[in-house]
Amino acid sequence: MDEIDWEIMKQLQEDGRMSMTRLGKEVNLSVPAVKERVQKLEDKQVISGYRAMIDPKKVGKHVMAFVLMETSRCEAFRNFCIGHESVIECHRLAGQYSYLVKVVVE
Repeated sequence: MDEIDWEIMKQLQEDGRMSMTRLGKEVNLSVPAVKERVQKLEDKQVISGYRAMIDPKKVGKHVMAFVLMETSRCEAFRNFCIGHESVIECHRLAGQYSYLVKVVVE
């Protein structure tokens, strides 16, 4: 990967729906050249997908919290997080706490 690939990734992280025309202008490449680079990044799974960013407040979730959890039942806790709609992120930690969990609630 070169500097242009890094710039393409940066631009797509900021706006994953950016047109290839605009992306080409941002990185000084033609549309076919930028399409080819994006396709290669997708084929190599460097770009692994595109996601919609949801504003929690717009869907009635007005409280966001970061919760530190300590547990010895890591697999059960992981499964709980996967199945709970309020859990947005769950990160495994080293040290006193086992997990840092990001939740949004009404």
